[in-house]
Amino acid sequence: MSPSSESAAEQLPFDDSHNAVASVDDATQRVQITLASSDAKQSANNAAQAWLDAQCDMISGTTLGLVLDVSSDGDSTQAIACWPYDRLDVPIAMMNAAQQALIEKTVVFVAGEDGDSDVEPDTRIVASPLNLREPTAPVAVFELPNSIRHQQQAIIQIMHWGAVWFNLLQQNNRTATPNSRLATVVEVLAGSLEHTQFDGAVSTVTTQLATLLDCTRVSLGVVKDQSVSVCAISGSANIDTRLNLTRDIAAAMNEAVDQGATLSCPAQVDGLPHVTFAQEALARNKGGDSVMSTPLYDGQNAIGAITIEREGGIDQETRDICESLSVLLGPVIALKYEKELPVIHKLSVACRKKVSKLFGPKELAYKFYALMLLAGLLFFSFAKTDYRITTQARLEGSVKRVITAPQDGFIAKADYRAGDTVESGAVLATLEDRELRLKQLQLNSQREQLNKEHRAALTDHDRSTTAIVSARMQQINAQLALIEEQLMRTQLTAPFAGIGGAGDLSQSIGSPVENGKVLFEIAPLNDYRVVLEVDERDIGDVKKAQSGSLTLTGLPGANHAFLVDRIVPLSKPDEGRNVFEVHAKLDEPLESIRPGMEGIGKIDVERRKLVWVWTHKLIDWLRLSLWTWIS
Repeated sequence: MSPSSESAAEQLPFDDSHNAVASVDDATQRVQITLASSDAKQSANNAAQAWLDAQCDMISGTTLGLVLDVSSDGDSTQAIACWPYDRLDVPIAMMNAAQQALIEKTVVFVAGEDGDSDVEPDTRIVASPLNLREPTAPVAVFELPNSIRHQQQAIIQIMHWGAVWFNLLQQNNRTATPNSRLATVVEVLAGSLEHTQFDGAVSTVTTQLATLLDCTRVSLGVVKDQSVSVCAISGSANIDTRLNLTRDIAAAMNEAVDQGATLSCPAQVDGLPHVTFAQEALARNKGGDSVMSTPLYDGQNAIGAITIEREGGIDQETRDICESLSVLLGPVIALKYEKELPVIHKLSVACRKKVSKLFGPKELAYKFYALMLLAGLLFFSFAKTDYRITTQARLEGSVKRVITAPQDGFIAKADYRAGDTVESGAVLATLEDRELRLKQLQLNSQREQLNKEHRAALTDHDRSTTAIVSARMQQINAQLALIEEQLMRTQLTAPFAGIGGAGDLSQSIGSPVENGKVLFEIAPLNDYRVVLEVDERDIGDVKKAQSGSLTLTGLPGANHAFLVDRIVPLSKPDEGRNVFEVHAKLDEPLESIRPGMEGIGKIDVERRKLVWVWTHKLIDWLRLSLWTWIS
């Protein structure tokens, strides 16, 4: 924004009774703007000012608005209207944007002025030409917050509507339309824009029209299901469609919408012939009041109608006001009405539009895409593929032998670790046997002593002593046999040839072990089983004797065929889901695989439709959710 200083134009009040010129030299890049105020242009400026006030109210966040009459070569610029009224200093960016919009004949968005080129400006300039058929034409320029860059499409739509409205106002002005008529149109439009809800907007419109046009009743309706439905009646809070009055008003509106013309009773003398039965019926039922119905348009489509009732006749000025509102008010009413429609209705309307494009003329590309989509759906509905269940899998030995500590003791020697290949009978580890051998020597000494005592008792023919010594010798022999058995158990041997699945005692030499502690696990080398973890949602499709393939993480280039031989009928939790274990046998085990390897297993079920394979999980989830909600 140009500052108020020596380099800026002096601010003057915006008054149509004076001519003001803000002239600036080229060195400081300021703009010369002439405010027209001649009597010949007084009426046109009032209409433009009323239009600009309504546009600034419609576009929230506007800080400065101008209607400029600028030439395409930029030689002269004339301000027709300004908002707010006390602003005459105009940023150079707004002037450049106005000239650019006039040359390109479209709505343009440019960045506002900022002192630092490295910082994004706080404002954004929007310029829109209001008449594309003249080389020198009015251009609307607005200064808005930079945040509107996310709402450009909506602002462009408002600009297009505003251009139509502006041209209609100018056309009415050229035909000597009184200022009061323009004020009436602007006031009604401003009242409709004050409310965000549809009901509040139509109620305000009918009330204001009844007051401004001195009518006994004003009604407004919109098209619903190919028929006009009354939405608001001045002076009435609730609309009862069962009343005869409401039905008569709706019939009058439908009559005007069907014929696409303003209908009145009494009929216009010099107008075209139209059917006005509904207008006459409404006037007759109300005791001779004059009635007029005017369709409301959103573009080329009639979206509703306004019906006014007045005592006495309806003059041409009232007719012109209603016909102006039919074009200007229609888009506003349509926008607010469509905004509050339910989502299902919006979807149905969108579907009808797509279907009309599909079966209507032209739109060959749309028809081609629809045919391609139909062909794809047919293909996926009838094409079949192999349905396979994908699961996490791991390898285990078919037999797993656990070797435990036979007695309490200490680790004396450990020759094998987990993963080593062992032969049948190979010594895996040895327990400390020193205490057992010392005890064995002690018992042998005791037995020799008892032998001497036994021989002496025999020599003395002492039978009682002989019996006692014999019993003690038997006890010693039993203890020696136990110690010999314990000495044999100090060597832990492999029960069969295989591979160590667990156990590493090389770092535990001399550490104590308790009786029954697991020290080693041995699995056979060439006999494995595949353990598949099948999700509970897929377990119903798994049967015994089904085939499949296994790909191990360590051997991704090889697939190993298997056959399902057992389904464990118990589930277990696994990472937030329930899984069932399915056991399978490998057809041809390889030497490169080892127990404990993991990978991905796929169980072949049968051939099913491709669309079912891709969507059955989603369909099952929807069925379960629907059953849960219904129950």
